[in-house]
Amino acid sequence: MKRREFIVGGLLGLGLLGGLIYYSLRSDIDLSSKQTIKKPVFSEEKLDDMVSNFTFADSFKIPDELKPMFKHWVNIFTEYSEDEIIVTAGKHHDVLAVEDMSDKVKDFSYAVAMDVKKRESRKLKADYRYLLGETLGKRSLDSRALEGIFSLFSLINKFDTFNSEFYSELAADTHTFLGQREKTIEGIQRAGRYITGQTPIFEEYGMHPHMLIGIQLSESKFNPNAYNSFSGATGSFQMMSVHVRRNEEDFRTDPFKSAERMAETYSGWRSQLTGYCEQMVNEYGGNWTFKARDETRRLVRNHELLPWEWVLWAHNPGPGNLRKAFKSVGPDVVRIIQDYDENPRFGFSSKNHFITTMASAFVFENRDYFFPGLELDNPIIKAEKGEGIYGLWSKYGDNAPYKEWHTRFKEINGLKSDMLGLGKIYTLPKPK
Repeated sequence: MKRREFIVGGLLGLGLLGGLIYYSLRSDIDLSSKQTIKKPVFSEEKLDDMVSNFTFADSFKIPDELKPMFKHWVNIFTEYSEDEIIVTAGKHHDVLAVEDMSDKVKDFSYAVAMDVKKRESRKLKADYRYLLGETLGKRSLDSRALEGIFSLFSLINKFDTFNSEFYSELAADTHTFLGQREKTIEGIQRAGRYITGQTPIFEEYGMHPHMLIGIQLSESKFNPNAYNSFSGATGSFQMMSVHVRRNEEDFRTDPFKSAERMAETYSGWRSQLTGYCEQMVNEYGGNWTFKARDETRRLVRNHELLPWEWVLWAHNPGPGNLRKAFKSVGPDVVRIIQDYDENPRFGFSSKNHFITTMASAFVFENRDYFFPGLELDNPIIKAEKGEGIYGLWSKYGDNAPYKEWHTRFKEINGLKSDMLGLGKIYTLPKPK
């Protein structure tokens, strides 16, 4: 079998070499390629160490099996620009190529440029899926394969195999992404406005700030006016209309009201999912790993709630679809991401949501390393009933002298008196 694979691989290699010589002799074929492998400017060893030391919400360490996927998203957020299209394949998102679109879109408006990049992104994904699935997976060498001759040699060299089954599986798991470095910088700056006022809301429900930051930075880059025209998700938390109760004013673009509703929703989901695991642990435990079953039984026995990271995951597919994943393989992060394929509504986006949210919190926490010198915007808050400048200073003054803080607050907000309007938004001085 190995001898047959070697012979087939050799013939394919000869065909590719012949094609390369043929195409090199033709003057009308542009052999220059803009697809290059992006090399991170930061130390890979340093990043590995940072990821190993990171604990999400003081409770969840990134499993070794998911660290390559986690680092991929960190790179998307910190290394690749919004004019770069990244082609990846496999469960670890191995980078196959990076297409720099900056020259092609530099003269276009933002909307037109995004449309061009999306079309090119779809084309690249189709091309690489063809090269992997048809050319290397089915040994089909045609003119389309020859046009991607350099990419073919690069793929064979990267994976060092001619195994057709391997390439066929890889083709089905090939994806493209746009870099998000610029948007992440904007999001982190914008986060400074809201996290001061939102953090007490989440802490009231016992939630870690990582949840608050991770969701908003990954979902909307902390843009309270963000709107997804496809799904209708709105606001910095990208909430659906179902979160707005009957006869209630739509609050989803209000960063503080939406934080209150989201915290309330997460708390309900946590109880709901914990109760479901109590029902499942004996009834469906046969399909679970011993680790997942024993851990769930421990939670049930000690009357503990599920960790917050599970509630966070439910934000994308919904608690109902997460329950189905629990039923199939148990509350096992690695198995759900890598092996769970039974539910079409729990697909690529839902699986990646768990990691992208944590990667966003990680990048924010380490922003001085990834974006040295980046300053957050001044925090803003909503004045509550009976609250005055002295009360705000007591909450947010950060040990600054009252007289100095008072003067700076009035200057920033253009106030002539100490009177504050109920429910009005005010900008706080930055801590010195």
